[in-house]
Amino acid sequence: RDIGAQDAATVIVDSNTASDNGGHGIAVGRNEYGVRDGSSLTIADNEVAGNLENGIHIHKVESGSIALVDGNDVAGNGGYGLWLCGEAETLRDGEAYVLGNTLDANEGWGIYAYMEHALLDVSGCNQVTGNAGGGIYIDGENLTIVDIHNNNIAGNTGWGLLNDSDETVDALTNWWGDGSGPYHADTNTGGLGDPVSDNVFYDPWMT
Repeated sequence: RDIGAQDAATVIVDSNTASDNGGHGIAVGRNEYGVRDGSSLTIADNEVAGNLENGIHIHKVESGSIALVDGNDVAGNGGYGLWLCGEAETLRDGEAYVLGNTLDANEGWGIYAYMEHALLDVSGCNQVTGNAGGGIYIDGENLTIVDIHNNNIAGNTGWGLLNDSDETVDALTNWWGDGSGPYHADTNTGGLGDPVSDNVFYDPWMT
């Protein structure tokens, strides 16, 4: 835990079990640390369950760095499943790829991301299910590119996808828990799937 990557470093956190810890399961970058200056972070194929706080907590990804979160099983944690940079810990001028993970039954959001002038790709059949805080939360300024495709986003409390920014997020071709699509108060009142907020492109969806 508490890992940092700077000056074009490469960090790989692979095939571990992180369970029942009194804090986060896997934590990368705290305080002034993070993934920066052209560095690369891979968190892959880990079992992360039953931790008191967030399952995977990534503090900062910035200045040309890349983070890959791939194939992890993140379930039953007391905070967020994946914390991908909060408001003061921004995904800024970097890239993040969230691919093929299971983010299930966490007490907070399945995925929480705050970004500025960055690329975020959430695809590859992530299972974002049964999270008490909601499915996916997006916020930030000058988002640049946010792609959320080919995921199972279902059974979450409150929102399937909440975009709190003023920009539009591309969330086409996801499964929202029902063939009628995600519920939206104006544009899909008959949707029985997890709700989506304004500023989300969601049609077409998977059926």
